[in-house]
Amino acid sequence: GLVYSFFGEGSKANENLLRALDIGNSANDLQGVADTLNNLADLFQHSDKQKALKYSKDSFDIYEKIDDKAGMVTALIGQSNYYRDIEEYNQADETIDKANKINLNLYNKEGIASLLRVKGTILIRRGKLNDALQILEKSLKIDQEINNKLGIANSLAGLADVHFNNNNIVKSIELYKDALHLVEEIGNMQSMTIIKGNLALSYKVNNELEKSLKMQIESLEIKETIGNKYGTAITLGNIANIYIEDNMRNYPEATFSIFKALAIDISIESTQIKNDRIFINNLRDKLVGLPEFRLLANEAFN
Repeated sequence: GLVYSFFGEGSKANENLLRALDIGNSANDLQGVADTLNNLADLFQHSDKQKALKYSKDSFDIYEKIDDKAGMVTALIGQSNYYRDIEEYNQADETIDKANKINLNLYNKEGIASLLRVKGTILIRRGKLNDALQILEKSLKIDQEINNKLGIANSLAGLADVHFNNNNIVKSIELYKDALHLVEEIGNMQSMTIIKGNLALSYKVNNELEKSLKMQIESLEIKETIGNKYGTAITLGNIANIYIEDNMRNYPEATFSIFKALAIDISIESTQIKNDRIFINNLRDKLVGLPEFRLLANEAFN
């Protein structure tokens, strides 16, 4: 299950992890059950956040019962990521602080770096970019000391996020490319698709639209492969946004991409449905004003 998860085979990973969970429960192997629940939480972190949170909380309860402090820290990191992603920043901070207190007794360098990275991403979301920069530089230093390549890549990507939000786009592109090189080297599909998507956004802001489109399409292919429907819809929306840029003006592809995104969002009851429909209405108005695309507008939007 872990191997399939690492290389982006989501359905196979889920199948094998659920089998492992059944075996662990049958054998009353609490450690194995907790570890498997935590792995399932990681698997669903980006595709089904509610399911990921439930798995993470269940794993934490067992880790606490068997006094596995390292496991407790790992589960809390997953929960903090969830709260950050739904913009419950106070809850995210409380959760990561709780993990920090537990980790103080372990002095696990990999754990320290992971906690710093999560804290850094929360600070970015809060707009505290200078604080985030300092935190992520610390995590990068630790990751380099212990030669944790995935950690180095994630710290570099976090630093790239800081520079992107500071409108230092050239620096963000440089750091995203460095991070992408590392995750491609180790073959981590989940990190690969996130970094490609962020690099695409940097290219778009820098008006390098062909490069941006290429990265978004590559990110989309990975998301579709690993079964991340929410991420697939988001990426299709990003692709549609590139196609309507003045330098691209590929309205048929924009139309196809945004309708596909809407169909997926409806199927998963995503909060993005409203945004998809706003985009569609704006696109329809744009096309109706262009004689060469009026027929497309009438056929596609009615």
